[in-house]
Amino acid sequence: MTTFSSSADHGFAPVDHHVRINLAFQQAGMANQAVHLRNCVLLNMADWKDGVIPLADRAAAIKKAEDVLAAIRDPETGKPRHLTVLR
Repeated sequence: MTTFSSSADHGFAPVDHHVRINLAFQQAGMANQAVHLRNCVLLNMADWKDGVIPLADRAAAIKKAEDVLAAIRDPETGKPRHLTVLR
């Protein structure tokens, strides 16, 4: 299992949008490969029980997940919803 973090800071402003990250993974063909739980993205690597992503493909899977996050846009403004991915 490979994990990386996802977070947001809206300060004291109210939350008026919800980002459906798991839907974005599903639409990108990663439904059984990646899942967003609270503030983490988990990749289902082959070294984990019932893992599906070969270890040799780890870097490519991380890149694909990052690309999925980067492609998420606000439907009203078209602006990116995820601005930075830190490794």
